[in-house]
Amino acid sequence: MPASSVVISSVVPASPAALATTPSVVFTPAASGGSGTYEYQLWVQNPSTGTWTSSAYSAAPLTWNTTGLATGTYNIQIWARNVGSSAGYEAYTTTTFTLN
Repeated sequence: MPASSVVISSVVPASPAALATTPSVVFTPAASGGSGTYEYQLWVQNPSTGTWTSSAYSAAPLTWNTTGLATGTYNIQIWARNVGSSAGYEAYTTTTFTLN
């Protein structure tokens, strides 16, 4: 049975955050449904180029390195799947994060 939903239970620091003092942002996702053992992938869309970048699948929490990025509002997706699944994702959630 695949994961059926994913939520972001915490984000540190909160958005908006000052880019000059925010070298990274930590997202803590929580999935439900499925096997109960999940892995997560972080996707970030650059507001200037529209390009999406992603991390490898891993356990929570997920860290986004903001060093060298421009200010702006970034689209964020967190994908979840059961550990060992070959699916690209089974559930995901979308949010935004503003660096100013």
